Amino acid sequence: MEESRVPPEQRFLRVEGIAHLDVCEKVFKELSSKIGPNRVCPFVSFAYADLPIGKEFEIIYSCSEPSKYTETSVRLTAVTQQLAFESDGIPHGWKTICIFEFLSGVPEIISGLPIVQGWYVSDTKEHVCICNKESFDAIKISRPV
Repeated sequence: MEESRVPPEQRFLRVEGIAHLDVCEKVFKELSSKIGPNRVCPFVSFAYADLPIGKEFEIIYSCSEPSKYTETSVRLTAVTQQLAFESDGIPHGWKTICIFEFLSGVPEIISGLPIVQGWYVSDTKEHVCICNKESFDAIKISRPV
């Protein structure tokens, strides 16, 4: 599904936790060339649209409390959707393991997430969402912060 067909208030990715290094090494070939000090490898819940490698976002916020947010510059740099097959983007409706690059350093709202071995295994119910400014403005209107 094209991103433009999704209402702005629904254009966000939910990060369920940071994948343990062992998980990242299993699913990404040549991980050392993809990961670095400004990159993280999170579990990402169902995608709202087809999103290509290189897609950029500007806002990270608490999914349960959008008033807790950070403005940053983050780029999708790698995706795997099943059995360690890398993809050229996040397919609509799929859960994925991604690599995101934070151009100004990894913000605390991300670095504070739990390290997890899989989906739905975190003890915390707190997740963060990633979106662009237009979407965040629409989210704030539909769910006041």
